[in-house]
Amino acid sequence: MSYAKAEQPGKEGAAREADAKVRLAREVVLPPRSRGYVPVQTPFQGNGVITQRHQVYERHRVHVATGTMYCTANQTWWVEVTQTGGTSKRLPKGMVLGHMSAYSGTVAAISREEWASLSPSSATAPDVTDPVEEPHVHTSNVSEGLRP
Repeated sequence: MSYAKAEQPGKEGAAREADAKVRLAREVVLPPRSRGYVPVQTPFQGNGVITQRHQVYERHRVHVATGTMYCTANQTWWVEVTQTGGTSKRLPKGMVLGHMSAYSGTVAAISREEWASLSPSSATAPDVTDPVEEPHVHTSNVSEGLRP
């Protein structure tokens, strides 16, 4: 785990923000044009936000979902990925998918219905009756208790 230097320009208070790599916990094979979950680990401990390593998308066309969570150091957890390429991708154990950084803000989950009720205009509100086309979610490699 590394710590940013507080004297960096534009990084006031950055010395308190930890940053750790998020690595695949085991080898995975992602089918073409699919969305699913992969097991990952990080040495990060506490409330954090995961961000994608840009090289993962540039090289493999795999997008890692950004999100916040509470992490327990070196414990396996699941992160959502979307593979946009036309061929299967084999990703090796230990591959860096992203980074986990300290996060102290408020985290809230909101449904489409709640989002629609908060929109200032019906023109910008999502249509909660319109089903959203989403790619198939592969959950065969996700523990039963963690499946959506």
